[in-house]
Amino acid sequence: MQVSVVSPPAASEANLRPTRILDYASERVQAVVRRLKTSDAAGRDFLHAGYRLLREEVRPVYTVDELQPTSRTLAKGKGSCSQRFACLESLARAVGIATQVRGLWVAGRFWNARFRLTKSFIPSRVLLAWPQFYLDERG
Repeated sequence: MQVSVVSPPAASEANLRPTRILDYASERVQAVVRRLKTSDAAGRDFLHAGYRLLREEVRPVYTVDELQPTSRTLAKGKGSCSQRFACLESLARAVGIATQVRGLWVAGRFWNARFRLTKSFIPSRVLLAWPQFYLDERG
């Protein structure tokens, strides 16, 4: 696999705004933010704490509804990899950590073991949404 390294553009106001998916103003997302803030975690530590909480409380499942708002994923307590990453993005934006999503190509055969009966339907390459978080040097 060839990897190219590119410097991301500077974070802007757009990297902090709520979206239809990243609905961090919702009470459900804000409740999680309040739980995480009690640990005095900021920046990188906040993201690690958020990741751990999501890993423990949002069960991974296979789904194709990638436009589901993060508040809904949290309410269900389950979500795809992309949905769970979107939850972490929502938490980050809610506390002022800017984010953006990049596309990451993954070989389709990565899923062969998980989808043995339907692997013939898996494309040779799959584009995944991969979040980036803007942290200052102290983060």
